[in-house]
Amino acid sequence: YAKALELDEKVYEKRREILGEDHPDTLMSLNNLAGSYFDLGNYTKALELIEKVNVDLSQMALSVFMKYSIKPAFIAPSTLT
Repeated sequence: YAKALELDEKVYEKRREILGEDHPDTLMSLNNLAGSYFDLGNYTKALELIEKVNVDLSQMALSVFMKYSIKPAFIAPSTLT
C-alpha cells in the first residue's frame, strides 16, 4: 500500500499541475489518494481528502445547475436563489 500511496501522490500532483485543482480527473486522483491513505490506516487524512473531493464536486455540479437553470431535487431550493 505504501507504493500505491507514492504513485497516487505523484499522479495527483501531476494532474493538479497540468489540469488544475478542480478538474474532474484531478479530483478522481485525489479520491484515489484518499483510498490509499485509508488502506494504510490513516483515516483522518483519508477523510480530509474525501471531504475536499465532495465539496469541490458539489460546487462544480451546482455551478453547472445554475448555468443551465437546472433545479435538482437534492439541493435545497434556498441555495438556488
